Amino acid sequence: MAHMPARAVPRPARMLPCDGVGGSGPTSARFLVPDTGRLVGDRGQHRSADGHAPVAVQLHSLLFKLLLRRRLSSLSAPAPAPAPATPFGVSSRPADQRPSPPSNPSFSSASPDGVATKDLHPDPLSSLHLRLFLPNPNHHAAAPVPRPLRRNSFPQRDSALGQDQLSRRASSSFHAVGISPEPAPATRDYGGYLPTAGAARSAARRKLPVIVQFHGGAFVTGAEDSAANDAFCRRVARLCDAIVVTVGYRLAPECRYPAAFEDGVAVLRWIAKQANLAACGRTMMGKGTGADSFGAAMIEPWLAAHADPSRCVLLGVSCGANIADYVARKAVEAGKLLDPVRVVAQVLMYPFFMGSAPTRSELKLANSYFYDKSSCLLAWKLFLPEGEFSLDHPTANPLVPGRGLPLKLMPPTLTVVAELDWMKDRAIAYSEELRKVNVDAPVLEYKDAVHEFATLDVLLKTLQALACAEDIAIWIKKDSDEERDDRRGKRDRERERDSRRHRRRSPSSESGSSPDDRRRRRHRRDEGSRRRDDRRRRDDDRGQRRRSPEKREPTPPLPPPPPLLPEMIPGRTGGIYIPPFRMAQMLREVEDKSSPEYQRLTWDALKKSINGLVNKVNATNIKNIVPELFAENLVRGRGLFCQSCIKSQMASPGFTDVFAALVAVVNTKFPEIGRLLLVRVVLQLKRAYKRNDKPQLLAATKFIAHLVNQVVAHELVALELLTVLLENPTDDSVEVAVGFVKECGAMLQDLSPQGLHAIFERFRGILHEGEIDKRVQFLIEGLFAIRKAKFQGFPAIRPELDLVEQEDQFTHEISLEDDLDPETNLNVFRANPNFVEDEKAYENLKRSILGAESSEDEEGSDAASDDEDEEESDEEEDEEQMEIRDRTETNLVNLRRTIYLTIMSSVDFEEAGHKLMKIKLEPGQEMELCIMLLECCSQERTYLRYYGLLGQRFCMINKVYQENFEKCFVQQYSMIHRLETNKLRNVAKFFAHLLGTDALPWHVLAYIRLTEEDTTSSSRIFIKILFQELSEHLGIRLLNEKLNDPSMQGSFESIFPKDHPKNTRFSINFFTSIGLGGITESLREYLKNMPRLIMQQQKPESSESESSGSESGSESSSSGSSSESESESSSDEGDRRRSKKRRKRT
Repeated sequence: MAHMPARAVPRPARMLPCDGVGGSGPTSARFLVPDTGRLVGDRGQHRSADGHAPVAVQLHSLLFKLLLRRRLSSLSAPAPAPAPATPFGVSSRPADQRPSPPSNPSFSSASPDGVATKDLHPDPLSSLHLRLFLPNPNHHAAAPVPRPLRRNSFPQRDSALGQDQLSRRASSSFHAVGISPEPAPATRDYGGYLPTAGAARSAARRKLPVIVQFHGGAFVTGAEDSAANDAFCRRVARLCDAIVVTVGYRLAPECRYPAAFEDGVAVLRWIAKQANLAACGRTMMGKGTGADSFGAAMIEPWLAAHADPSRCVLLGVSCGANIADYVARKAVEAGKLLDPVRVVAQVLMYPFFMGSAPTRSELKLANSYFYDKSSCLLAWKLFLPEGEFSLDHPTANPLVPGRGLPLKLMPPTLTVVAELDWMKDRAIAYSEELRKVNVDAPVLEYKDAVHEFATLDVLLKTLQALACAEDIAIWIKKDSDEERDDRRGKRDRERERDSRRHRRRSPSSESGSSPDDRRRRRHRRDEGSRRRDDRRRRDDDRGQRRRSPEKREPTPPLPPPPPLLPEMIPGRTGGIYIPPFRMAQMLREVEDKSSPEYQRLTWDALKKSINGLVNKVNATNIKNIVPELFAENLVRGRGLFCQSCIKSQMASPGFTDVFAALVAVVNTKFPEIGRLLLVRVVLQLKRAYKRNDKPQLLAATKFIAHLVNQVVAHELVALELLTVLLENPTDDSVEVAVGFVKECGAMLQDLSPQGLHAIFERFRGILHEGEIDKRVQFLIEGLFAIRKAKFQGFPAIRPELDLVEQEDQFTHEISLEDDLDPETNLNVFRANPNFVEDEKAYENLKRSILGAESSEDEEGSDAASDDEDEEESDEEEDEEQMEIRDRTETNLVNLRRTIYLTIMSSVDFEEAGHKLMKIKLEPGQEMELCIMLLECCSQERTYLRYYGLLGQRFCMINKVYQENFEKCFVQQYSMIHRLETNKLRNVAKFFAHLLGTDALPWHVLAYIRLTEEDTTSSSRIFIKILFQELSEHLGIRLLNEKLNDPSMQGSFESIFPKDHPKNTRFSINFFTSIGLGGITESLREYLKNMPRLIMQQQKPESSESESSGSESGSESSSSGSSSESESESSSDEGDRRRSKKRRKRT
């Protein structure tokens, strides 16, 4: 951004603190807190004796709270009758009832501060209002010359002549200050500003940054044209020397989330659209008109002349800060597809952030000035959709994980907070999270300031409000200077590189260079020649060595093969590798099965087999791995099995639940193996806790958690472990405890709810103490949110891993204070004198285990066959019954009534889907369900995602519904001109949801032909809403990839036609006018290259015509005489016509 001098606002003198002595009286101290980047300032506001806000502010706060609560109560009360619709189709409250829509645009009267304003209504289909603030270039170029006061030489008269003289005098005064007049009523002087009238040429061409401002009011009050917001925006426009666009978004409860956020994104699209229209329509602006080819938008002259959309700054006040943060995320996601708009920074002024877990400022300042916590909670309930209220909603709590865009991609963010604002801690924490990922995010905190101290009408003239606007301007211009220096440095580097290339390519550089340069070049040439000579000499030596024979020493004889058994396997690790076929051969050749050598071979084979089975187990093949595992001697290799499970779990913590399920199955047949593994995991946990080994501790706690979920370990082990971790809380111990509760919290809620409640109370106490890091506090807040959602997303056992019946479970009770023996001697080989007897005993045990499982499988198969026989007999009986068909359509009417009542009586789409699936539909009646679902959706006042999710579910269940919805799409588009605007919008959003979720194939868009002849106003509105919803749902980047898919180009040829330049140009202009010009880049390239392609096609045609002309020469000669006579007659007639025209002109 360009740095322009701003008019200074009177402010108190600054004084840096020195040796603990601060300023006194009206002076102020301002300093930067290290390690946090928070800029703290005391602006000299006069405080009361107790250190709080002044008495006047307290009185105004009490009156403001009373009015706000009464307003919120009246909004939350049910309306007795539906309010009449506004001209834009949006219901409004009587208190906020606007007058008739202003003319587009409407100008304000002249302002002494040098800032001109204009009111706009960009979209006639919505209630979105904008007010533009543009600083006068003459006002900044030079200060106005004061004129002496004198008497009015024109006394007021009642006659028409006097009024005319006054109006002419007022209009002539505009030329003195460089502002061109406009025709206006005699009672009001026009004070608007036109960028090309009266101003200097350089000032008229200057480009200013664009600041998009969102006003406050807790989503339910406030307006862009209020007196306080108008004064604040004028101050910002004057100090920042920028164009300010303040947004009048839709308010709650009539328009709940996400209406206000969508309005913010729509403003950025409108600015991008204005920039594109201005770039494409320079000639139209020169003629005085700015309408595009559709007549749906006008080129805004202020933005076209002065706005630089590549330097866009978002500024949000209170709840507007939430909107600004959302719009910044969407702008970063869009990237270059939103060109030329680029969000370079955002300013969040006392954001409207909340959360379920209270912070220190929320506990201390809950009953704060102007906006207290109870009023804000009621405002959030009115803003969020019914049934979705949550303080951890992504729009309310920015620290909730999974908000979409990574924080490191966010633009530089300036946060302004007040000392007496109860929402300040969460805003400061958000800035700290941004700084952790290297985002420039300073914090300005003002002493003894209250919420909205810089934008309330009663506080606008305070020193704190004036200083806040100046600080914002300084920060914005600082970033502008840095960006300008970066561009200048980049340009200088490019010039230096080009000049270096020119000198390198220039043939006369040798003669025109200095002696030092010539000396260096000669040195480089000599060095290169020397290196070439050395390389040639080495190649000659290498070739000579190849040609000369060498005497090779005879190869020594191979050593004899090693002995068969004990010498081949030295050491504890198993020795050298022996292939499986060689191992089997060695085992067959051994005659003494009880010898230590044979036992060693079988031990190594058992170890490799157990390690292989444990390493390849997963959720899909665990049922196949279990029989193979029982086929091995687990009694002999129980130490090997436990060691392999622990090592595999340490290497792959993501498969911990799979290993726990495997241990649970083995524990049903061999409880001593389950106990041994639990003992070793507990000892590993204690060892990691003493050594402060966090990775090993996390892995051990996760394994114990899943053993508790599989009922292998008792729940007392989990509660005891949590008590130890939270007894002396540190950042690491609390983080480990939070992860442990996430893994086994669902099972503890069922087994020991009182114990889990005590653990959460301890978490709450740690949170209130505030001695741990902010990041860990947010982890605890997230844990409370998970508990409130009943551990949704963190199930105790996945369905595919629930393999053990309840009566077969065996639970081990182990305490952390017990003396436990890991039995490490079971991990090494020891010769067993009773080896043969033990092997036979395990063979019998294995036969009993696997035989029982096989018999159970046989019984299950027999029962399944019996069930199939019964089902077949029932089907035969049904076929024998008589079929009765009703041709009076009574059943069809009843079916439609049932579907309608089911859809309207269901709470959510899942309940509706289950109920509708239970309805018995005859073949061919699926179409009725699709039609009824679409009709119900179109009858709603606004579109509900309930219908889109329900249609998506049916399309994914059965392909028949997908085909029926394709037919509905074709049918609805063919008669789209019959639908009202509201129904048209709902239908378009419904099909956009199906296309965005791939529930409906994209080839249905081939039915749409986007040309001027084949579309109507209704069909163009339908296509506009359809593609805007697709871009909102998928994002511009993914939508562009979908539309450029080579396999789908045949389906999009009618939407992006290439058959005629007129149709191609129409499609490009249409998508540009709706703010989606980014998806027409390939079409623009085709239109640009179309003349060249036509010329290339005409060349072979001309050659063919020449050859055909030579062949038809004889035919042309025969008819030459007749053609000559005809040409002569036609030339005579042409001469006569020209002579007649000349006579008429004269």
